[in-house]
Amino acid sequence: MNPQMNKVFSKLAKEDKKTELKSEKVELANIKTIISEYRQINSSATNAEGFILKAKQTLNKSLKSMQGIKKEMDSAQKMAKDLGIESKELNDYEKRINASLSDYEKSIKALNSL
Repeated sequence: MNPQMNKVFSKLAKEDKKTELKSEKVELANIKTIISEYRQINSSATNAEGFILKAKQTLNKSLKSMQGIKKEMDSAQKMAKDLGIESKELNDYEKRINASLSDYEKSIKALNSL
């Protein structure tokens, strides 16, 4: 081959190596970005899982407490009935207690499905 062609091929080979290095740098930058995003997402998910666990525990405690209040309400309703007394206020609170129990159970079920 003539010397001029050798120079051309030599320059082309050097430029190919530079291009390969640039693409490797871009790939490394992409990997660093992916790793950084993964860490952020994982941290957020871990925080969310902790929040969900705490919400479950709080709801379970509230449910147990409300179930205890319901038993007391049932007893109070029975006593009132035995005395021939009908209390609108007791009836209203009984409805509220039953609604709360239903809401707590639905919320717990929803959190357990996560």
